[in-house]
Amino acid sequence: MTPKWEIVSLPRWEMTAYWILSFISHLFSFHQLHKFSKGELSSVKNLTQDFKAWGSQDGSRCDETRLRVVHLMKHTSTSLDGEESGAEHEVSLDRAVELERGFLIWGNKKDPTDFEWSFWNEWAWRSLFWSLIGHAVLSRLAAFYLPRLRVAVLTGYGLLSAGWLLGVRGVLVLLLHLSISLVVAQLRSFTFTWLCSLMLLSTLHFTPPQDLQRSWYSSEDHYYLLVFSTAVCSLRCISFSLELSWCPLQDGGHNSPPRLNGKLKDQILQFYKLSTYCFYHPLFYNGPIITYKDFSEEIEKPVCDISVLHLLREILRLCLWWCLAEFMIHYMYMHAIQSNETYLEMLPPWALGGLALALVQFFYVKYLVLFGAVSLIVRLDGLEPPSLPRCVSIMYSFTGMWRQFDVGLYKWLIRYIYVPLGGSRQGVFRKLLSTALAFGFVCFWHGCHDYLMYWALLNWVGVLLENVLAHFLSSGPLHNAILHCLSPRMQRRGLALISAFSTGFLILSNLFFLGGIHVGRIFWKKVFVQGFTSVTVSMLELNGTGDDAVMRRKRFLKENTMIRRLTNSSSSSESLIRSVICEPGLSPLLKRGETCGQMPYCVVSVMPIIFPYNGIDH
Repeated sequence: MTPKWEIVSLPRWEMTAYWILSFISHLFSFHQLHKFSKGELSSVKNLTQDFKAWGSQDGSRCDETRLRVVHLMKHTSTSLDGEESGAEHEVSLDRAVELERGFLIWGNKKDPTDFEWSFWNEWAWRSLFWSLIGHAVLSRLAAFYLPRLRVAVLTGYGLLSAGWLLGVRGVLVLLLHLSISLVVAQLRSFTFTWLCSLMLLSTLHFTPPQDLQRSWYSSEDHYYLLVFSTAVCSLRCISFSLELSWCPLQDGGHNSPPRLNGKLKDQILQFYKLSTYCFYHPLFYNGPIITYKDFSEEIEKPVCDISVLHLLREILRLCLWWCLAEFMIHYMYMHAIQSNETYLEMLPPWALGGLALALVQFFYVKYLVLFGAVSLIVRLDGLEPPSLPRCVSIMYSFTGMWRQFDVGLYKWLIRYIYVPLGGSRQGVFRKLLSTALAFGFVCFWHGCHDYLMYWALLNWVGVLLENVLAHFLSSGPLHNAILHCLSPRMQRRGLALISAFSTGFLILSNLFFLGGIHVGRIFWKKVFVQGFTSVTVSMLELNGTGDDAVMRRKRFLKENTMIRRLTNSSSSSESLIRSVICEPGLSPLLKRGETCGQMPYCVVSVMPIIFPYNGIDH
């Protein structure tokens, strides 16, 4: 039996100090990101443009442009002190990424470059918001007047709504996927079900089907809505097919059609149930994912009676989440910044930490809105949706993140991939294989891009290392030694300190997922490489040792950091950039690179110590 760690409460004053430190560090890093969004980007933009102009000029004009570049570089070194108006900087960023006119904060523009948020917001106001209200009203009316046919009515409404938004050809594509999946499901084979499903999913990545489907619509938004619907529908087809192979569907229930005799009629009944599952309107476009087993059991239940006060409270909470997400993209242009390597390289340390926190926090709030709105409608129909995502600021492990963020997808992966392949009950090799295939499928389902491969690999390695470390710390002799040498409170602090490293790599993996390879690479370089170097240098300085070596190392880091920044900011040659760095007037600028990676590491790594929550996952 694996030993368990004793979870104890820390002193109230200590927990209060952690909460205050956490809150202040969050606010300060977000404020630094806000200052960069409003105050630094204009200088960077102008510097980039002048470097390009410099590289294309000859003669006397080149000397004049060179002086302008030097002046701009000096100005960039002090612009973070707030000497230039935010309005002028915002105009520059507006030209770079086309900011939209804001409405939530007077006089501020907003960052529209998060595709998912802008996409679903536009579709919500255009049609989805009204179709969800129509579903809720129709479900109530059908439950009152036609209780035996309520599910059939909702299935018909889902088909009509899909046809209205996707068109007849879009619905036919989905029905074709359903038909092929159902035919293969008759084989009652786990292997053939998965092969068929992977082949159907792969059609989303082939150019000829993509071009054909794009030609059906007048805008890209309709095409992407079809892609999202097809991807989510594929998960439901897999769930239905595997449940059918494990436990043949039973007829009956007050919402089921009358018993039909004959094999063909049974298959028609199966197709009807699959259509009910796939075209259930609230979950149709973006989830969350509910397995067919849970759906078939809960859809038979009567509609849920919810008081008006409770309904209004849930709607108010949903509106507050939406306002918080809008406030973030009005206050911090994190998505515009993360899409440009020049801006990322120029980020000050605290602003870099704020960018990492803001990206993952916005992703969390975004899915509170997307899943929260759907979950409210689903509960009205008597179904129990998966739990909403847990706040990312109190997550400190890869395992906990997968268990508690997208709960529906986690249960789906466990039931249809991890457990059937052996999981943790059939040896270490089967556990490694099943975990790797689960992450591999998530990567493939999301599109199988290169940054998704890095993200999936980091998550797989992170989960494995956490399990290995947990097993190592829980081994008999070491566990007993820890219990003997450390008090329960010190054990908790020690585990929280270890989890700090897990939290840093967890944020790194999510940055690969949210921003791409360039964001993860820069974050790795400035936080984990330069950050650890800066911490080591600072410790040597405090100890009064190695002064000459330290100063040489700091000068080396300063110069190379500046060279990399300038290289990413222009199209001119490296030798040209080095000639600018040799300008005597640039020494104030070089002095700004003293601890270029130290502070964001402090922001990231301190969080799991501040938020030990209820203890470390076992």
